[in-house]
Amino acid sequence: MIAHNQRLEIIPVLQWKENRLELPLVLVNGRERHRAYKQMCANMGQSFVEKNYHIYKAMSAGKYLKCHYHQEIPYRYWMEHADLEIREE
Repeated sequence: MIAHNQRLEIIPVLQWKENRLELPLVLVNGRERHRAYKQMCANMGQSFVEKNYHIYKAMSAGKYLKCHYHQEIPYRYWMEHADLEIREE
């Protein structure tokens, strides 16, 4: 559950030894936070929105939210051994 004025950032991170690559985040907003976010994006322009993979408005209680995440990145040798960490903030 996400309160009306809360948000949840879901950040995928590839990591192996000293190598680390943070991928674009998925942002889930509560109802009021989402309304404010849309207004802020309209004022700040598209460049602000581009760092996010997708922005969602949180669903009502008892409903599930599906996000199909696809990101293409240049391959690096260390990625063969990397772990995918999903960080929440």
